[in-house]
Amino acid sequence: MLHEKNIACYAGMWIEEIEGGNCLKVRIYDFARDGSVRTTDPVAGEPIRAQGTATTGLEVDSVVLVTARMANDGLCKNLRARKQDWVAHDIRGVYQAGDCYAPRMLVEAIYEGHRIAREFESSNPQHPLPFKRERLLWEQAPEGAY
Repeated sequence: MLHEKNIACYAGMWIEEIEGGNCLKVRIYDFARDGSVRTTDPVAGEPIRAQGTATTGLEVDSVVLVTARMANDGLCKNLRARKQDWVAHDIRGVYQAGDCYAPRMLVEAIYEGHRIAREFESSNPQHPLPFKRERLLWEQAPEGAY
């Protein structure tokens, strides 16, 4: 959809500078600033890409940053710090799911919360049980199952 709307996407780039105004002026660079040029003769202990100073200048209407994400585990840490109060409130454990455990896509977070709820009575719901695969055997299948 971005391509259809003529929206450019610069993946794997970092921003060095953004200059505001009616038209944003942005200078971006890739990690090694060399335009992905690799050396032909690798040297032991040295990176295969030479560090450079190359940047690319862009004039854009807007910039959307998609950056590294971090787990939002503050509530879990606070609850675990109050472990001495668990018995009084009949709490047996605190488990992490979704972005509290690690940043992930929405579908993964929903599945993980569902999985922990289903496996709540296992020895450690934080770690998934082996995946159960149910198979119908032809001679045991109920009438109309196939």
